[in-house]
Amino acid sequence: FIYLVLEEDDLSGGEISKKSLGVALPSVIEWINSWGEAVLDRTQAISETLATIFSPNENLNLMDRLLLELMPEEIFWHVGSLRLCGKLVNLGIFCGAVTFYLTRPIPLNIPGLRVFRSDRQAVFVTSDMCTVDSSVAYTSGNTNLFTEVQTIQDILFIRGQSHITRFGSNMALGDTANVNNWVSYQQFRDQALHIASGLVNVGLKTEDVPMFFGILGRNSIDYLVAEFAIFYLGLVSVPIHDQFGLGAIRHMMRRCYLVGIVVLSMKKADFVIRYAPKNLKFLIVNFSPSSSMKSMAKSAGLKIFSLKYLEEAGRENVLYKSSRSISSKDFVVCIFTASHGHKLRGVLLSHRNILATISALALHLKASFFRVFDRYFSYLSRRHSYELIFQLCTLMCGGQVAFYRGDTSLILQDMKTLSPTIITFIPRFLECLHLSIEKALQGSYVRRLLYSYGLNSKIRHLEKGANTTSSIWDKLFFRRIRWALGSQIRLAIITGGPVHEDIITLLRSVLNCVIVHSYGVTESCGVACMTLPGDQSHNHVGPPIPCVRLHIEPTNSPLEIDEVPNAGKPGQVWVKGSNVANQYILIKGLADPFYDDMAIRVTNSSDYHVTEDMGCLLSNGTLQLLGRADRIKRLSFANWFNAERLEKIYTKKAKLVQDIYLHLEVHNHLVIAIVNPNFEVLSARLKRPVDVSTVIGCKEIEYILCQELEKVALTYGLKKYEKIDKVILAKERLPRISKQFHGEKKDIKLIEEQYGDAINSVCLKC
Repeated sequence: FIYLVLEEDDLSGGEISKKSLGVALPSVIEWINSWGEAVLDRTQAISETLATIFSPNENLNLMDRLLLELMPEEIFWHVGSLRLCGKLVNLGIFCGAVTFYLTRPIPLNIPGLRVFRSDRQAVFVTSDMCTVDSSVAYTSGNTNLFTEVQTIQDILFIRGQSHITRFGSNMALGDTANVNNWVSYQQFRDQALHIASGLVNVGLKTEDVPMFFGILGRNSIDYLVAEFAIFYLGLVSVPIHDQFGLGAIRHMMRRCYLVGIVVLSMKKADFVIRYAPKNLKFLIVNFSPSSSMKSMAKSAGLKIFSLKYLEEAGRENVLYKSSRSISSKDFVVCIFTASHGHKLRGVLLSHRNILATISALALHLKASFFRVFDRYFSYLSRRHSYELIFQLCTLMCGGQVAFYRGDTSLILQDMKTLSPTIITFIPRFLECLHLSIEKALQGSYVRRLLYSYGLNSKIRHLEKGANTTSSIWDKLFFRRIRWALGSQIRLAIITGGPVHEDIITLLRSVLNCVIVHSYGVTESCGVACMTLPGDQSHNHVGPPIPCVRLHIEPTNSPLEIDEVPNAGKPGQVWVKGSNVANQYILIKGLADPFYDDMAIRVTNSSDYHVTEDMGCLLSNGTLQLLGRADRIKRLSFANWFNAERLEKIYTKKAKLVQDIYLHLEVHNHLVIAIVNPNFEVLSARLKRPVDVSTVIGCKEIEYILCQELEKVALTYGLKKYEKIDKVILAKERLPRISKQFHGEKKDIKLIEEQYGDAINSVCLKC
């Protein structure tokens, strides 16, 4: 056959001739013969072994004959007898069978829990892999799937009183304090309607122009009831918070030109009365105001009422129809954000924006979307737009919203009491949960070893698509963690920032539920991208939701670098769609011309909103975030240096570091750390008192800090280009930005100016 093939090849113009074949053929035949002899010898040896094992022998059974034939003689010498070797082998087989039975994966029949593997999760619009749309399309072309709901108040006043909630008899709101006394949809609707009617009865006049009504307080039942009363009157709800300091509260009240405010705290009510702007007319509290507070409010030009008084006043004269006509294009909520730097801006979201987001999530999550039997656990502040979206998703489907008691240290107890089925996880909460698990395992080496082995076993089953809650590891360890979280979670939404892959894997292994990771900004109602249910990867935040188009605008970099494999060009993240707001708030006469707030448009000339995040699109259409635009730099070989992420790691893990700032010299790749050391820990480490005068310029302390930071880099698995090369000691805490809205952000320009000479001297020496 070989001869014929070569002959045909030679006749067709090949280079191999019959002469060369004659030289090579004997060696080929010799190799075939030797290979055949080896196969025959091996077959004969196997047949002889089988004949010996299965030959009849009255004194030895089959197991003994197998041991005699296959086990080395040294083992018999150590054990002592053939019969004991057989018993040990039988015991090993029995233990292996029991271990396999107890740890076997039994797949859970949960929609969206199956492993999702797709090479195309979105549709690329352009050939350069810079613009992408969702692969899920609207069937009717309308971005609102819930046709009976045209405005936000219809969620409660129309859909909340339909057959979905058994005409209002289903439970809607509850908290830990009154776990057995929930508020039904009918009671929820009546309270909101009576409070709205009471506001009109005490003198509130609605106009055709947008009027703003603020709410200051933690997320609670009173908050949501008061907010729907504001929605019913066609007013714009403004969540007022002190995240950026008390001065920010004054700024929000003045910038929005508030006509009234609901305050859910007595201390905050005193502050509002003291610093009330002239335009503020109504102050609503959730307690009975004292006579002194009433006199103070009267002197400030405020009318103060309690929610209970308004409800009673509105019950006597119910306003069954709002005096102001409301359309889907009207503004419904104003959420202040400072994502663009130090400027605090109010994002105006309309009914259309919010309803488009809810409909897009229903299409994106499919069977994992909110259901009538779901209970959403609400513990985040309402300054987050996605918290409003998830609450409205719950009410849209007739579910229940459960609130925590207000103490963050008791969140786990609240979850165990309320048993939620849907929860939103933020990075800080997950890190605390991970640290508490590690702390509980520190006491016993055996427990930590078994936990590590069980977790690895769960991860292996998870990669194969087998999710189980009946294995021995669930009964020993993971079931207790699920009990601490309520043991009923079926959908977990991770949002608010990047999370380490180990924590995400732990969460997927322990909870055995659908876990999705979302990304968004306030301007896009908090959600722009979300991973698909069943996607077990953790290097991206998913494709855009159906109402969003995502674009990556490449940045102009002077460095010539290679392309990132299987991804588009990195750049700034742009979003546009029906859920993106149109403008920021700007009231005539209140805008400060010193700032850039005069630009009220949210989108640019191409109708895209430009975020401050850097990312790239992977080959399957998902978004991979790289960091913030102001603190991230591009290195050679397609590496990205995220200074803000590294500063958080070094601050949390290094005990000797109290404050740190990282400066990167891109051209010679030199990472310089400006460190303000922790003097107490440093004194204990050196066993001598240490102060500012002895620290500055001390080479010994610089060396100790370098060793500490290098140890943190090794334990946390940082890459080579993320490790610190030189340390500059700082006398005091690094300066923060001078604006009152970001008291916890470092003033980069001021730091670079103060330590510029020291940085230049270090660069010259290197």
